[in-house]
Amino acid sequence: MSGIGFRPDGLEKGPQKLVNKKGTTVQVRIIGGKWKGRKLNITGNATLRPTPGRTRETLFNWLRADLAGSRCLDLFAGTGVLGLEALSQGAACSTWVERNPATVNALRQILNTLGVNNPSGVIKTDAQNWLTRGAKGAINPPPWDIIFLDPPYGQPQLLESVLSIIRQRQMANGYIYLEAPKGTDIQKLATSFELEVLRTTRAGDSHAVLLGTG
Repeated sequence: MSGIGFRPDGLEKGPQKLVNKKGTTVQVRIIGGKWKGRKLNITGNATLRPTPGRTRETLFNWLRADLAGSRCLDLFAGTGVLGLEALSQGAACSTWVERNPATVNALRQILNTLGVNNPSGVIKTDAQNWLTRGAKGAINPPPWDIIFLDPPYGQPQLLESVLSIIRQRQMANGYIYLEAPKGTDIQKLATSFELEVLRTTRAGDSHAVLLGTG
């Protein structure tokens, strides 16, 4: 089974997972912009957890006024759908950081197929270590206008560590969108890093939160 595929027909009914010898293939659909309706197959491991279409629609409605020309970073990218959605809806460029080789290859194929020739790119590495090294190798270096942050669940210290690096090194210049498990004290988390909670919604068993960097 290929790591990439497009089907312009139909509506997303939620992420579909197909398990094969190469791992897990998740299908996601771009919901807006120039690639609206594209269905993408991303191969990775069983932990791939794409942001649902309805949550993405809410998120990009929040960001609508500031998307055009923005510079984005998609950390712990997984399917990479948030960075792809941003490009589709007017962002100038995006960098994806993901350590799973199959997922990285699939994302690079997608960018090539879509003909993306702006300064966007996929970096195969551990997100936290990459930030600690000063985002070395980023085609569009910090600060970024929008950072999408969705670390693996069950590692709350990882979320806090990454937010600490981003704030200490002034890597964010606008918004940080994060997804966190139910039960996370979002206000306490934001206050700890001098961030403002702008918008929140629930996405299944998780919080979807838009933070302002002030």
